[in-house]
Amino acid sequence: MQQNSTAVTVTLYTALGCPFCPIVEKRLLALRESMNFEIEKIDVILRPDLLASKGIRAVPVIEVREHRIEGNATSEKLASLILGKSALVS
Repeated sequence: MQQNSTAVTVTLYTALGCPFCPIVEKRLLALRESMNFEIEKIDVILRPDLLASKGIRAVPVIEVREHRIEGNATSEKLASLILGKSALVS
């Protein structure tokens, strides 16, 4: 199986005061050590336009391409999302 040379971008939507956002960010940083992806972190506190357009009602939200998961996602769920195994993501 050939590895894609283009890094995937993982977008992490966060908000100040969110108790789970730092936990998920730490998991993503650890996964990045062994997987080829970039992290884009967006604080949604000052972005009500983004919240409305994306339909975000709670954070953290982790988005890869057209797939996303919300909440305190496990490292396993994050890895599945990054690898594009959306069937494994709830």
